[in-house]
Amino acid sequence: MNIYRHKFYSVHPNKGAIMVYELEIATTDVIQVEHLVTACALEKSAFHEDIADRLAERFGGKQTLRAHHNGVDIESRRNGSATPKGFRSVGYISNVHARMLSTGVALLTHIDPASGENTVELFVKGLK
Repeated sequence: MNIYRHKFYSVHPNKGAIMVYELEIATTDVIQVEHLVTACALEKSAFHEDIADRLAERFGGKQTLRAHHNGVDIESRRNGSATPKGFRSVGYISNVHARMLSTGVALLTHIDPASGENTVELFVKGLK
């Protein structure tokens, strides 16, 4: 998981106040920092929620955009998938299984189209 944090500024479209935004994106993708900085800099004057929508559409991942305006803390969350592009989430695994996979275990699954039952096989490289 990659976590990107960036602070940027934009002018509030109603009051002309300078808004300070703090963005956090969690994703398994690699985001070019220059692209992130440029996309945020292009948000010259817009509403908080609109900025959050555009950044989520552009970069995906799980995003949080924070600001403070007229005594109100604003936090917009866009829970786009942290799944890499081209993949699809099909479920979750336990911490035990995650540790097994991090040790080099290969996981193969097969769902029988006739019965809908699935089988899971674990392969460990180097075991005899």
